[in-house]
Amino acid sequence: MTATGINSIEKNGDQRRLNEGSTNDNDDKLVQEFSHLLEKSKQLFNGL
Repeated sequence: MTATGINSIEKNGDQRRLNEGSTNDNDDKLVQEFSHLLEKSKQLFNGL
């Protein structure tokens, strides 16, 4: 394998790590919103 081949693999790995970071942010936001809506639905159900 040449040095160029190694560099392209390293770049792909870095890109994957960047993508995983944004996915984690999206997952955190989704979980936070779900938890908020779940709590709200519990409050509404208790009001019946």
